[in-house]
Amino acid sequence: MPAKSNAINTQFRVKFRAQDNLYGFSGYKTEYERDIPNELVTRDYNRFTLALGKLKIHDEALRLRVNVDIEVVATRSLGIRSVKQTNY
Repeated sequence: MPAKSNAINTQFRVKFRAQDNLYGFSGYKTEYERDIPNELVTRDYNRFTLALGKLKIHDEALRLRVNVDIEVVATRSLGIRSVKQTNY
């Protein structure tokens, strides 16, 4: 039986946080938190690929010796019903 992924609306949101231990900053700072644009999401049946490397995140947040935390939330909806799934 073929997958029915095209009948369900799927929206992705990403939260990118960085931690800089080099300069003594021990907490994480949110650098990017937005919905992922549709043009950065490709689908092959029920498999989604997100081009996170194409997001406009400041170069400073991506330098060496910086720890990152990436949270992706997928919201799948059909009519008025929806469900969220979070991955780290």
